Amino acid sequence: MRKPIIVPIGLAVLLAAVPLLAFGQEKSSPKPDEELYGTWVNEQMMPPRVVINPDGSFADYFPASYSKPYQGGKTEIFKKWTDSEGNVYYDTYDTLTFGSTMEQTKLQCLKKVSKSGTVLEWNWVTVSEFGPGKFPSTLDPTKNEHDVAGYLIYYRAKE
Repeated sequence: MRKPIIVPIGLAVLLAAVPLLAFGQEKSSPKPDEELYGTWVNEQMMPPRVVINPDGSFADYFPASYSKPYQGGKTEIFKKWTDSEGNVYYDTYDTLTFGSTMEQTKLQCLKKVSKSGTVLEWNWVTVSEFGPGKFPSTLDPTKNEHDVAGYLIYYRAKE
């Protein structure tokens, strides 16, 4: 009689472990005041203004002065850490859900917020499906948006 109970319990344990095995670490639980959240601008970047919200949404604006975003989506913080200098890093999964012709494009990003909280840099790579081994490992300003990877730098907007 015990065999039928053991099989469902074993299956439940195995199914619960699959996400941990697939990702090798637990997903981050973002705070409502993450350093990443806010409005970021740089007229030299495309898009020139990005807004990242605590609800996990983001919106891109072109030109920066427009009130309606031309594209946006969802960002999910997978991992967060702070380096010895006080800079905060994030591995994020971003999915474009509206706007441009790149809708439903999935990106894995390495984002860095400076210790002062005023500079946001990130490298991104386009992926067909998310995977923990696909995050950029370093910030590389030589990547451009015409590659399957890119580099962006923004400055916190004055509120």
